[in-house]
Amino acid sequence: MLQRTRADQVSPVFEQLMSTFPTLKSLRSAKDSDLHAILTPLALQWRIRNVVDLLRVLSNRNGRIKKTIEDLKKLPGVGDYSAAAALTFYGGQKATIIDANTVRVRARIVGEKFGPETRRKSCPRISARLDSHIDSHPRWTVAVNSSL
Repeated sequence: MLQRTRADQVSPVFEQLMSTFPTLKSLRSAKDSDLHAILTPLALQWRIRNVVDLLRVLSNRNGRIKKTIEDLKKLPGVGDYSAAAALTFYGGQKATIIDANTVRVRARIVGEKFGPETRRKSCPRISARLDSHIDSHPRWTVAVNSSL
């Protein structure tokens, strides 16, 4: 929900979603049109479709998902950033979270040039170099990712 949208815009939509469908059982029986109506203030139709598809997958699995980057990225709308954030903040695992701002800072730290395609092309390389410097303790990983 936070893709290309500020948290203060997402918060009321998330709250409405959770109050309307407080359980996975209630979500499982939700109509797509009801989900679309709640999510419409976020705009970006591709994102709404991804959120609806992800909610369906999660409800069908009773909220259980495997905790690896590869498995998370198989979920609708989940890419490198979301998968790494979920593992770091909720899974207690070591994962480097990459967004445009952290790529810029990290590129400077490891001596990479930064440009329009840096995130797509050099994220894996920057991430690998930084992973070797991040302690394996999840709290350290959260602190490093939060500070960048």
